[in-house]
Amino acid sequence: MNIQAVIFDMDGVIIDSEPMHTEVFNSMTDEMGFRLSVEVQNTFIGRSPTSLWEYCREHHNVDEESFTLVLEQAARYRRMLSNLPCVDPMVGLPDFLDHLQDLGIPMGVASSNQRITVEHVLEVLELRERMHAVVTADDVKHVKPEPDIFLKAAKLLDIAPENCLVIEDATNGILAGKAANMTVVALNNPNSGDQDHSRADRVIQCFDELRLPFRI
Repeated sequence: MNIQAVIFDMDGVIIDSEPMHTEVFNSMTDEMGFRLSVEVQNTFIGRSPTSLWEYCREHHNVDEESFTLVLEQAARYRRMLSNLPCVDPMVGLPDFLDHLQDLGIPMGVASSNQRITVEHVLEVLELRERMHAVVTADDVKHVKPEPDIFLKAAKLLDIAPENCLVIEDATNGILAGKAANMTVVALNNPNSGDQDHSRADRVIQCFDELRLPFRI
């Protein structure tokens, strides 16, 4: 296979953020008088926050509009990040990015989160300038597990989908990457919950295990 671009998911791949998202989400639902089980929340990892709040509106009689709740959740998450003494990328990621840069491989981010949150995280981690394309839930009609978000990233990178490598931690993202006809590496992040990596072309525990040329 001829890998000519690498597309990263953000949450759980670039930053170990799922515990923080869960804390923010649970604080909001606690205020509303309910809490979703861990099992239910795990099924939404990799999908958009809007889909999670739509589920809450349907099953827990939440009156607020999903759009409003998504904005509130994003604002609380950004405040949490800003209050942390230090925010680091995933272990091994900086060296892997250097490796790709040395090879002249363009990089992108394809996240089901909102652009304001994605851009904020990339700026905090000082990674924004390294990404040649950033695609978010605001840029496509259908998010993961549909392939739209990865296909748009490939188009912006000007690389054929079959020559793109996707790095994901979640079942929904893996399904989206495979539906886009891309090679998919699953990063086994314990903080991302119980995810099915069986459809991935390869599973890694850390970025230190991954170098190009890609080998299954």
